Amino acid sequence: MVTSAPAKRYARALFDLALEQGVTYDVWQDLDSLDKLLHQSHDLVEILTSPGLEIDRNELLRRLLDKQITDLTFQFILFLEEKARIDIIEEICHAFDDLYYESQGIVKVKIISAVCLDSDQINAAELALKSKLGKEIESDIATDPLLLGGFKLIIKDRVIDYSFLSNLNRIKHNIVYSRN
Repeated sequence: MVTSAPAKRYARALFDLALEQGVTYDVWQDLDSLDKLLHQSHDLVEILTSPGLEIDRNELLRRLLDKQITDLTFQFILFLEEKARIDIIEEICHAFDDLYYESQGIVKVKIISAVCLDSDQINAAELALKSKLGKEIESDIATDPLLLGGFKLIIKDRVIDYSFLSNLNRIKHNIVYSRN
């Protein structure tokens, strides 16, 4: 997911406040739970982000979230609603997640392979990445048979593609453009 500059600024502001109050982990958990809730309920996303609906969003948010999340997180969500920025709450959740992991010295990596990797292969990949990046690794493993073979790594906004499909496309490109 691409995160907008305003979402990053809001996430940074919330992260700094949480750090100052010593509740970074709690706010991270709150936003993780909220993000999961928003992914499960598309109707809730519509209600929160549709400007044309005449409802009391503050009351809705209070009923849904109050007493289930930290006061800082709840006040922040109300602030977003007041500033008409609740529409970027999912982006803020993701940006805060990135800040939290970075503060813990953890890099999130997505490993996409053409075939299902066994635990030994996953451990070997994580160990190699940990050695290369000098940080702890949290990996998300996926399969994509369209890769034909090999794998792709996604680290933050960077894609490292060692797939057979990518190599075939590179060869094709070289053949097509070398005919001059």
